[in-house]
Amino acid sequence: MTEGITVEPAPRAAMQVVAAMVGDYLDALGVAVPIARASVLLYWDEVGRWPSLIRVRGVIAGFALVRGLAPGSFELAEFSVLPAYRRQGVGRAAAAAVFARFPRHWRLRAVPGAGQFWDGTFAGAGWQSVVEDSGWRSFNVVQGGGSDGRTG
Repeated sequence: MTEGITVEPAPRAAMQVVAAMVGDYLDALGVAVPIARASVLLYWDEVGRWPSLIRVRGVIAGFALVRGLAPGSFELAEFSVLPAYRRQGVGRAAAAAVFARFPRHWRLRAVPGAGQFWDGTFAGAGWQSVVEDSGWRSFNVVQGGGSDGRTG
């Protein structure tokens, strides 16, 4: 079901929809950290943050929140596909689209149970992940450039 999957910038009008999805996602994980919920709104106001909607044939199917860390380095802060769209290739296609939009060095912390998804996503795209002691998974996305991920 990878046909019709898009990842697009989330407009300000979608802020509350994304915030609600993030809340549901955090509730499902058992995360009760108020700052995590409050920081979602910063994605529309702070430079270096990019909120995105994942859509399947035009219908909202999830979200991705990307933060810039240092020049050429990004963090996939939050990423989730709604339960009705899981196990259909939507997450892998959406992740590939997010990484292609910002082809550089990435890091993410996989929540318990998601490591297998990310390992499969990385391997399927030919990327190599490195799990650091802190639990972060770092990897390079190389698209149209040298081995360091530069595109120009």
